[in-house]
Amino acid sequence: WDRTVHPILAQLGLDPSICCYEIGLHRETAECAAQEAVIPSAPAEFNGTASQGSSAERMHAERGRGVFVILAQNGNHSSYGRDSVALLRRTLRYFYHYYNKRERDDVRICHSGDFDAQTQEAVAAGRREIRFLHLKGDNWKVYPEWLALSNRSAWRSTESDGYRMMIRWYAVRIWPTLHDMGYKWVCRLDDDSLLLSEIPFNLFSF
Repeated sequence: WDRTVHPILAQLGLDPSICCYEIGLHRETAECAAQEAVIPSAPAEFNGTASQGSSAERMHAERGRGVFVILAQNGNHSSYGRDSVALLRRTLRYFYHYYNKRERDDVRICHSGDFDAQTQEAVAAGRREIRFLHLKGDNWKVYPEWLALSNRSAWRSTESDGYRMMIRWYAVRIWPTLHDMGYKWVCRLDDDSLLLSEIPFNLFSF
């Protein structure tokens, strides 16, 4: 099909070949209209000191467990060539600095089997709520199976198998998997997401 972009979004430079965008909205007020977006300096590396939890954490545990999910790769990204582990570590630094050093919500870093034990330990850096989830079996395969054997030269779409499996994970398989793990709420972060300001409440219990 032909994708179209709303004229206002087209003025912002959005490309119809991109499947999705994350757009931040703000209210135009005299105070904020003249301010430029500024990315704070990166927080210091985590020192491995764990907190004892918070009242908000206990509250969200009572009302239903929540989890932050990040799909990551160990090494250079297969599509973009960037250092995915370095970006993941930066994402976690900001996330903990502005939110999770206080709330201590569970974090599940999902991968296709490329994170060895040593790398997992280095990324977690003593933060016990960070755990790794190896996606395999029905959670990480080309579906339906006959697609893997089809004539791809005839396809209009050129997305890789990895991209297709990622979409299937987030659209279909994540829900029963996390439900079976006891979670009620889920928040997705990418390995290059940046939380840039304090969140003064628990996202799963406010």
